[in-house]
Amino acid sequence: MFPTLLLLLQAGVWSPRTEPALNEALAQTCAASLADKKPVLLQFSAEWCGDCRAAEALKADPAVQAELAGWHTLLIDVGRFERHQPLLKAMGATGIAWWVAARPTDCAQPAAAWPRLKVGPIEPTSDRAVESPAQLVSWLQAARG
Repeated sequence: MFPTLLLLLQAGVWSPRTEPALNEALAQTCAASLADKKPVLLQFSAEWCGDCRAAEALKADPAVQAELAGWHTLLIDVGRFERHQPLLKAMGATGIAWWVAARPTDCAQPAAAWPRLKVGPIEPTSDRAVESPAQLVSWLQAARG
């Protein structure tokens, strides 16, 4: 097992949530975003997904960490697509690793209604559009505006 993956697994990066637990996490993330005006980054991910693991590894880079300090992030473990399908579909996901940058305006609205800043796959090993820390920082900065 790769050392980075082992550390991610030990850190509990992928933690399955029930629908009520996800809804609570989304509500907390929304409230925090409204309080400090930082955008939200929803990351649809799974432990088995090679692109998801590669994206998580990119987040260890200091430049990525500095950019992510300006975000509220929420990793949503979709398992083998048996979890959180309604939200995944509502966010336009065609697969994973799928990231949604959003700026909530009303926490009474579901996350699917949050205004989106940028949406798309973050697949460092498959499509290689975002395969380096610098490219990930650029994606996030473009989303944040």
